[in-house]
Amino acid sequence: VTILNSYINVADDGVCPKASAGMGPLRNLLVRNCTIYSNSHALKFGSNTDEEMSDIVFDDIRIRDSNSGIGIQQRSAGNIHNVTWSNIHIETRYEAPRWWGNGEWLWISSEARHAGDQIGRVYDLRFTNITARSENGGYISSRSAPIENLTFSNVSVTLAAWTNYSADGVALCNGPK
Repeated sequence: VTILNSYINVADDGVCPKASAGMGPLRNLLVRNCTIYSNSHALKFGSNTDEEMSDIVFDDIRIRDSNSGIGIQQRSAGNIHNVTWSNIHIETRYEAPRWWGNGEWLWISSEARHAGDQIGRVYDLRFTNITARSENGGYISSRSAPIENLTFSNVSVTLAAWTNYSADGVALCNGPK
């Protein structure tokens, strides 16, 4: 699957790879030269992560006025690996308590949807040439399988509050809802 030269403006997730049970793995996805506006996550894996997702590239992406930039919501048995995010400019802001995200540029969590569910691995993730202006930092958390082999190269994040919610004393950096 290839998504090229696109403008995406949505109330939910912008580009959201999923791999539901029985549908087979998702491999060789390329998303390049896109501008994304989102009230949720601009780029997000999951939460349907039943099958493997691998060999995926996001390159030359502009994320604007979004509630969350890059995200992985690992909730099922499929592994997520060999993913590259490169040459990305991110601008995230806090929308409101009812939306996914808290204005963070990066959000990765690995947690079973239900007690006892098998959880796939998240590993070999590369973040290269990324600049972000964000109302919140990054969030990486696992209550299940470890999140391994993350590489950050030439990543610059500036934290700044500019929305009305931030000005009204909303507590940021509290993790996902």
